[in-house]
Amino acid sequence: MTVLTHLEQVFPGCPAAVAEVRRFVAEPLRRYGFGTRLDDALLCVSELATNAIKHTTSGHSTFVVALDVDDAGGARVSVVDQGAAGVPVVQVPSSDAEGGRGLLLVNVLADGVGHAMVPGGRQATWFALRRPPEPPEPLAPARTEIPS
Repeated sequence: MTVLTHLEQVFPGCPAAVAEVRRFVAEPLRRYGFGTRLDDALLCVSELATNAIKHTTSGHSTFVVALDVDDAGGARVSVVDQGAAGVPVVQVPSSDAEGGRGLLLVNVLADGVGHAMVPGGRQATWFALRRPPEPPEPLAPARTEIPS
């Protein structure tokens, strides 16, 4: 497997940055054929970026978003925060809770999810998507000859 593209960008730890993060990943994913998975990708990256801002020290600093697309039809989006006291945990909130569903949604929508500690006490949370298969070629209309 070969990485076709690797993009990385630093974002400020503020809520307005989440829209910038979505724009950052949208065009490359569209260009590499992830169009029908784009909504899933944008929701997942929004959740991870929001978590970095709300639950880590990135909310007072910055965080990094990295996107890798490979030649096997995969994409991996990582959000690297500045570190926190704990690690990301999937929760199942009560039905009337206002939050706590982000990682649950990411786990449902993505084809893979993970978390790793990186140097400097930072944390990387990532999700992976498979490119959807190409739609089949439409069949040509059958030619019917009517006898004269």
